[in-house]
Amino acid sequence: MLSKFKDIRFDTLKVYSPPDIEGEYHGLVLDSNEALLFPKEIYEANFIDPPGLFGIYKFRIDNKLLGLIARTPSEYMPSSIKLFFFDEAKNTIVSYLELAENWGDAGDGYTKDSWLFRGADNHLLSLVWVYESHDNSVDDESDTTIQEWNHYYLLDIMKQRSDTINKDEKFLLKKYYNLLNK
Repeated sequence: MLSKFKDIRFDTLKVYSPPDIEGEYHGLVLDSNEALLFPKEIYEANFIDPPGLFGIYKFRIDNKLLGLIARTPSEYMPSSIKLFFFDEAKNTIVSYLELAENWGDAGDGYTKDSWLFRGADNHLLSLVWVYESHDNSVDDESDTTIQEWNHYYLLDIMKQRSDTINKDEKFLLKKYYNLLNK
């Protein structure tokens, strides 16, 4: 299964879910035997129409864990990009975190993008931007306004459960301005 994930090294990696699922986040399809190695909810969702579990990237997190970035099933199509923590000694996935998603329905839109990078203490961090919108014309044809919300989070993802380090949007926008505007 690991051979389906391309080795990658990075200082900063932008993870996003493109609307057409083409390009660098398309990945290689994982068959049903390979899908068995994923958590039950991911494996079972793989068989919903349309199915889809795709290996994209792998990288070293620390001396015990590999990070596996995969495209997984979501509400309507395999558009969720997740980071799986693969314990090499146990030969199993021990946890995961969604890094990116992109969908829209009935006037609602949702986009999540993340940037992975190492902090000063070599911890793997993720800056997360969530954009939500609602087109009011779906509810009222005469209302052509669109409501929009932006949320920003900084996560320490070295632990098996992510730890929110910061969710002060003004601080994060200022500190990571150059990263967010690339």
